[in-house]
Amino acid sequence: MDTIKEKIFDFALGEALTDATNRVYSFLSKDEKNGNLKQKDKDAIISTRKNTIINASRDCIKDYITKVIATSSDEAITLDDIDCLFYTTAITVCDNINKELINDTFTFGHAQKLINMTVKYLYIANYFTGHMLDKFKRFHCPMDSKMKDCVVQEYKKHLSSNPKGENLLNGISWSNVSWSKLNLTEYEEDKQKCLAYDAYQKMVRYLAENTIDEDGNRIVLSPLEYDFYMWNNHEENSEQ
Repeated sequence: MDTIKEKIFDFALGEALTDATNRVYSFLSKDEKNGNLKQKDKDAIISTRKNTIINASRDCIKDYITKVIATSSDEAITLDDIDCLFYTTAITVCDNINKELINDTFTFGHAQKLINMTVKYLYIANYFTGHMLDKFKRFHCPMDSKMKDCVVQEYKKHLSSNPKGENLLNGISWSNVSWSKLNLTEYEEDKQKCLAYDAYQKMVRYLAENTIDEDGNRIVLSPLEYDFYMWNNHEENSEQ
Protein backbone atom coordinates (compact mmCIF):
# COMPACT_ATOMS: atom_id res chain seq x y z
CA MET A 1 0.00 0.00 0.00
CA ASP A 2 2.85 2.39 0.80
CA THR A 3 4.23 1.76 -2.69
CA ILE A 4 0.88 2.73 -4.22
CA LYS A 5 0.76 5.88 -2.08
CA GLU A 6 4.21 6.86 -3.29
CA LYS A 7 3.15 6.34 -6.91
CA ILE A 8 0.05 8.48 -6.37
CA PHE A 9 2.21 11.23 -4.88
CA ASP A 10 4.68 11.01 -7.76
CA PHE A 11 1.83 11.21 -10.26
CA ALA A 12 0.44 14.32 -8.54
CA LEU A 13 3.89 15.93 -8.49
CA GLY A 14 4.48 15.11 -12.15
CA GLU A 15 1.15 16.60 -13.21
CA ALA A 16 1.84 19.66 -11.07
CA LEU A 17 5.21 20.11 -12.78
CA THR A 18 3.45 20.27 -16.13
CA ASP A 19 1.10 22.94 -14.76
CA ALA A 20 4.00 24.90 -13.29
CA THR A 21 6.15 24.90 -16.44
CA ASN A 22 3.86 24.59 -19.47
CA ARG A 23 4.51 27.59 -21.76
CA VAL A 24 6.22 29.54 -18.96
CA TYR A 25 9.47 27.66 -18.39
CA SER A 26 12.14 26.52 -20.83
CA PHE A 27 13.96 23.30 -20.13
CA LEU A 28 16.38 24.04 -22.98
CA SER A 29 19.03 26.74 -23.31
CA LYS A 30 18.97 29.02 -26.34
CA ASP A 31 21.85 27.09 -27.86
CA GLU A 32 20.03 23.81 -27.36
CA LYS A 33 16.84 25.25 -28.85
CA ASN A 34 18.45 26.83 -31.87
CA GLY A 35 21.28 24.37 -32.45
CA ASN A 36 21.44 21.25 -34.53
CA LEU A 37 20.04 18.87 -31.93
CA LYS A 38 17.51 16.38 -33.22
CA GLN A 39 14.07 16.47 -31.63
CA LYS A 40 14.62 13.12 -29.92
CA ASP A 41 17.77 14.52 -28.29
CA LYS A 42 15.89 17.62 -27.16
CA ASP A 43 13.13 15.42 -25.73
CA ALA A 44 15.73 13.38 -23.85
CA ILE A 45 17.24 16.53 -22.32
CA ILE A 46 13.81 17.81 -21.30
CA SER A 47 12.91 14.47 -19.73
CA THR A 48 16.17 14.40 -17.78
CA ARG A 49 15.66 17.94 -16.48
CA LYS A 50 12.07 17.25 -15.49
CA ASN A 51 13.30 14.29 -13.45
CA THR A 52 15.96 16.54 -11.93
CA ILE A 53 13.29 19.01 -10.80
CA ILE A 54 11.14 16.25 -9.35
CA ASN A 55 14.06 14.69 -7.48
CA ALA A 56 15.19 18.08 -6.17
CA SER A 57 11.75 19.07 -4.89
CA ARG A 58 9.98 15.85 -3.99
CA ASP A 59 11.07 15.37 -0.37
CA CYS A 60 10.58 18.95 0.80
CA ILE A 61 7.15 19.24 -0.86
CA LYS A 62 6.06 15.94 0.63
CA ASP A 63 7.34 17.04 4.04
CA TYR A 64 5.39 20.31 3.81
CA ILE A 65 2.15 18.56 2.86
CA THR A 66 2.59 15.95 5.59
CA LYS A 67 3.16 18.62 8.25
CA VAL A 68 0.15 20.74 7.25
CA ILE A 69 -2.15 17.72 7.18
CA ALA A 70 -0.84 16.53 10.54
CA THR A 71 -1.58 19.91 12.16
CA SER A 72 -4.89 20.57 10.37
CA SER A 73 -6.88 20.51 13.63
CA ASP A 74 -4.18 21.94 15.90
CA GLU A 75 -5.41 25.41 16.89
CA ALA A 76 -1.97 26.22 18.31
CA ILE A 77 -0.68 26.23 14.72
CA THR A 78 -1.81 29.50 13.15
CA LEU A 79 -2.28 30.48 9.53
CA ASP A 80 0.86 32.58 9.89
CA ASP A 81 2.72 29.42 10.88
CA ILE A 82 1.36 27.64 7.80
CA ASP A 83 2.38 30.56 5.59
CA CYS A 84 5.86 30.59 7.09
CA LEU A 85 6.22 26.86 6.42
CA PHE A 86 5.04 27.38 2.86
CA TYR A 87 7.61 30.10 2.17
CA THR A 88 10.38 28.00 3.71
CA THR A 89 9.37 25.11 1.45
CA ALA A 90 9.16 27.27 -1.67
CA ILE A 91 12.58 28.79 -1.01
CA THR A 92 14.07 25.32 -0.54
CA VAL A 93 12.42 24.11 -3.75
CA CYS A 94 13.85 27.03 -5.74
CA ASP A 95 17.31 26.66 -4.21
CA ASN A 96 17.44 22.90 -4.79
CA ILE A 97 16.24 23.11 -8.38
CA ASN A 98 18.36 26.07 -9.45
CA LYS A 99 21.42 24.49 -7.86
CA GLU A 100 20.89 21.35 -9.93
CA LEU A 101 20.01 23.06 -13.21
CA ILE A 102 22.55 25.88 -12.82
CA ASN A 103 20.44 28.43 -14.68
CA ASP A 104 18.65 30.14 -11.78
CA THR A 105 15.40 30.50 -13.73
CA PHE A 106 13.02 28.47 -11.57
CA THR A 107 11.18 31.28 -9.79
CA PHE A 108 9.07 31.48 -6.66
CA GLY A 109 6.11 31.68 -9.05
CA HIS A 110 6.99 28.30 -10.55
CA ALA A 111 7.56 26.86 -7.07
CA GLN A 112 4.21 27.98 -5.64
CA LYS A 113 2.41 26.47 -8.63
CA LEU A 114 4.36 23.22 -8.29
CA ILE A 115 3.61 22.94 -4.56
CA ASN A 116 0.00 24.08 -4.67
CA MET A 117 -0.98 21.99 -7.69
CA THR A 118 0.56 18.90 -6.09
CA VAL A 119 -1.70 19.56 -3.10
CA LYS A 120 -4.68 20.09 -5.39
CA TYR A 121 -4.20 16.76 -7.15
CA LEU A 122 -3.85 14.97 -3.81
CA TYR A 123 -7.06 16.66 -2.66
CA ILE A 124 -8.81 15.22 -5.71
CA ALA A 125 -7.37 11.79 -4.91
CA ASN A 126 -9.14 11.97 -1.53
CA TYR A 127 -12.51 12.97 -3.01
CA PHE A 128 -14.35 9.91 -1.71
CA THR A 129 -12.84 10.04 1.78
CA GLY A 130 -14.65 13.00 3.30
CA HIS A 131 -12.76 12.98 6.60
CA MET A 132 -9.49 13.55 4.71
CA LEU A 133 -10.76 16.52 2.70
CA ASP A 134 -11.09 18.57 5.89
CA LYS A 135 -7.36 18.15 6.49
CA PHE A 136 -6.68 20.22 3.35
CA LYS A 137 -8.51 23.30 4.59
CA ARG A 138 -5.39 25.35 5.41
CA PHE A 139 -3.44 24.84 2.20
CA HIS A 140 -2.98 27.69 -0.26
CA CYS A 141 -4.90 28.30 -3.46
CA PRO A 142 -2.71 27.92 -6.59
CA MET A 143 -1.96 31.25 -8.27
CA ASP A 144 -2.11 31.54 -12.04
CA SER A 145 -3.29 34.21 -14.46
CA LYS A 146 -6.90 33.05 -14.56
CA MET A 147 -7.36 32.78 -10.80
CA LYS A 148 -5.43 36.01 -10.17
CA ASP A 149 -7.79 37.94 -12.45
CA CYS A 150 -10.82 36.20 -10.98
CA VAL A 151 -9.81 36.88 -7.37
CA VAL A 152 -8.97 40.53 -8.05
CA GLN A 153 -12.31 41.00 -9.81
CA GLU A 154 -14.27 39.39 -6.96
CA TYR A 155 -12.36 41.35 -4.33
CA LYS A 156 -13.12 44.61 -6.13
CA LYS A 157 -16.81 43.74 -5.84
CA HIS A 158 -16.28 43.21 -2.12
CA LEU A 159 -14.62 46.61 -1.78
CA SER A 160 -17.43 48.37 -3.63
CA SER A 161 -19.94 47.06 -1.07
CA ASN A 162 -17.53 47.40 1.88
CA PRO A 163 -15.53 50.58 1.15
CA LYS A 164 -14.20 50.79 4.72
CA GLY A 165 -12.75 47.29 4.66
CA GLU A 166 -9.06 46.48 4.30
CA ASN A 167 -7.91 47.09 0.74
CA LEU A 168 -5.50 44.29 -0.12
CA LEU A 169 -5.26 45.57 -3.69
CA ASN A 170 -3.33 48.68 -2.66
CA GLY A 171 0.32 49.05 -3.58
CA ILE A 172 0.31 46.36 -6.28
CA SER A 173 -0.18 46.85 -10.02
CA TRP A 174 -2.22 43.70 -10.51
CA SER A 175 -2.44 44.01 -14.28
CA ASN A 176 1.36 43.71 -14.39
CA VAL A 177 1.59 40.72 -12.03
CA SER A 178 2.79 37.62 -13.86
CA TRP A 179 2.56 34.53 -11.66
CA SER A 180 5.46 32.72 -13.33
CA LYS A 181 7.80 35.70 -12.74
CA LEU A 182 7.01 36.16 -9.05
CA ASN A 183 10.04 36.36 -6.81
CA LEU A 184 10.67 36.97 -3.13
CA THR A 185 11.67 40.19 -1.38
CA GLU A 186 13.08 40.57 2.12
CA TYR A 187 10.63 42.04 4.64
CA GLU A 188 12.37 41.17 7.90
CA GLU A 189 15.85 40.02 8.76
CA ASP A 190 16.31 36.53 7.32
CA LYS A 191 12.66 36.43 6.21
CA GLN A 192 11.29 36.72 2.70
CA LYS A 193 7.88 36.75 1.09
CA CYS A 194 6.19 37.75 -2.16
CA LEU A 195 3.88 40.73 -1.63
CA ALA A 196 1.55 39.94 -4.53
CA TYR A 197 1.30 36.27 -3.60
CA ASP A 198 0.74 37.15 0.05
CA ALA A 199 -2.07 39.58 -0.80
CA TYR A 200 -3.58 37.05 -3.21
CA GLN A 201 -3.80 34.36 -0.52
CA LYS A 202 -5.34 36.80 1.96
CA MET A 203 -7.95 37.82 -0.61
CA VAL A 204 -8.70 34.17 -1.36
CA ARG A 205 -9.14 33.37 2.33
CA TYR A 206 -11.55 36.26 2.78
CA LEU A 207 -13.55 35.47 -0.35
CA ALA A 208 -13.61 31.74 0.41
CA GLU A 209 -15.21 32.42 3.80
CA ASN A 210 -17.76 34.83 2.32
CA THR A 211 -18.84 33.14 -0.89
CA ILE A 212 -22.44 33.55 -2.01
CA ASP A 213 -23.79 30.62 -4.00
CA GLU A 214 -26.27 30.79 -6.90
CA ASP A 215 -29.18 30.61 -4.43
CA GLY A 216 -27.94 33.62 -2.50
CA ASN A 217 -26.71 31.62 0.48
CA ARG A 218 -23.37 32.24 2.17
CA ILE A 219 -21.06 29.25 2.05
CA VAL A 220 -17.71 28.82 3.76
CA LEU A 221 -15.00 27.25 1.62
CA SER A 222 -11.33 26.46 2.05
CA PRO A 223 -8.86 28.19 -0.31
CA LEU A 224 -8.54 24.98 -2.35
CA GLU A 225 -12.32 24.60 -2.57
CA TYR A 226 -12.57 28.23 -3.64
CA ASP A 227 -10.18 27.46 -6.50
CA PHE A 228 -12.50 24.71 -7.77
CA TYR A 229 -15.64 26.79 -7.20
CA MET A 230 -14.44 29.95 -8.95
CA TRP A 231 -12.65 28.12 -11.77
CA ASN A 232 -15.91 26.45 -12.78
CA ASN A 233 -18.02 29.57 -12.22
CA HIS A 234 -15.58 31.69 -14.22
CA GLU A 235 -15.83 29.25 -17.13
CA GLU A 236 -19.64 29.36 -17.03
CA ASN A 237 -19.79 33.16 -16.80
CA SER A 238 -17.30 33.54 -19.65
CA GLU A 239 -19.53 31.51 -21.93
CA GLN A 240 -22.65 33.57 -21.22
